[in-house]
Amino acid sequence: MRIGVSQGPLDDLAGIVKDISARYSSIMSSCVAMTEIPVMLGDATVTRQATFDLGPIEQMFAGMLGSLPRWSSDGVTTTNNEDIRRIFVKFHTMVGNYIISAHLSVQFHVLLYYRPVQRVIDCQMELSRIIDKTKSDETEFAKIANKAIAERLTSTYGELHPQELFEKLYQNDELRQYLEDEAGGVRGDGMRKLDEQKTSLFNELDSLLIETYQTTDTMIDDMRMVTGEEGYLCSFDVEYVKSGTRHSVPSKISPRIITQIRTELEDIHQALSLYI
Repeated sequence: MRIGVSQGPLDDLAGIVKDISARYSSIMSSCVAMTEIPVMLGDATVTRQATFDLGPIEQMFAGMLGSLPRWSSDGVTTTNNEDIRRIFVKFHTMVGNYIISAHLSVQFHVLLYYRPVQRVIDCQMELSRIIDKTKSDETEFAKIANKAIAERLTSTYGELHPQELFEKLYQNDELRQYLEDEAGGVRGDGMRKLDEQKTSLFNELDSLLIETYQTTDTMIDDMRMVTGEEGYLCSFDVEYVKSGTRHSVPSKISPRIITQIRTELEDIHQALSLYI
């Protein structure tokens, strides 16, 4: 049962959950406040981009968990699905035969830019030079390689129809490997060095990328999070455990259990107060 959302025997706990959500919302509103940083676009234009810092969010989640010794958790987790990312904590505790589960998270989009440094431009210019030279060399290499391969096939099999040639290559693994090696030899060390330089430059450009983060100052629910909306979530669920199996909450719960659950929730509210 979702406390504060579902109607039922836990209605008396809706108030404390509302207070926790309000406090969490206030904290997250501060954490996702945007600041502008200088970034470089792919065309070397330097501009400014709004982003927020993930550090305070991660520190808040970790600190809050450290203040809740009776709650169990796997710690702060980050998921990455293409350009959508989520930082969250899930934690739970037992009160009698009831398990209380909490989920706090923030979902945001990631945008990539280059660092505004001269080395980005230098790498792009060098890559452009290498790519132009590679195209020219590859054209020449293709002519030489095709001639060498054709001579080898003709000396071995004589003149062949294209279909017959295909069948020979398909059936003869050694011939295919020989022709690949022959083509590689024609290609030469110069082309291989250009390929290595190109790979190295692309890797260096990757290292010069920076991430910026976009989200909204909005509380969302599970459905909106699943569909990829930006924002943050705070939810609490209660399940009844019997013989090791989780069940729906019964229609009546003793006042003593309600009081104990409230105490656990109040501890979360207090833990969050350290970050206001």
